[in-house]
Amino acid sequence: MMYGPLSAGIAYAIGDILGMMIFPSGSFFPGFTLTAFLTGVAYGLVLYKKPKTWGRIILAVCIVCLGINLCLDTVWLHILMGQGYLALLPTRILKVAVMIPIQTILIGIVWKKIVIKIAKPSEIIA
Repeated sequence: MMYGPLSAGIAYAIGDILGMMIFPSGSFFPGFTLTAFLTGVAYGLVLYKKPKTWGRIILAVCIVCLGINLCLDTVWLHILMGQGYLALLPTRILKVAVMIPIQTILIGIVWKKIVIKIAKPSEIIA
């Protein structure tokens, strides 16, 4: 949301690869790196150079949590574990339901703190 969709996507993908190299928790799967890239792109598209209103933040978080994390990550887990897609959904839905308000609040609070330190007061969340 600070550097644009492409930069954010690349940073998320690099972060995913580095995280896998530093803290390996299984074999590397490129699908999760694609998910990380798309997460950065989504936040960048919705929030970069646009007013950071609560509505826009909620939209970005819902796109990421519902569209990318719930759908795409579930497909990757289905491919990796061989479990049925529908068998994976209940716990994934619970995770998304918990994460949407947490991510929304954290993005709003952190952005407000960043704006107060480095940006114009007119960008503070309304």
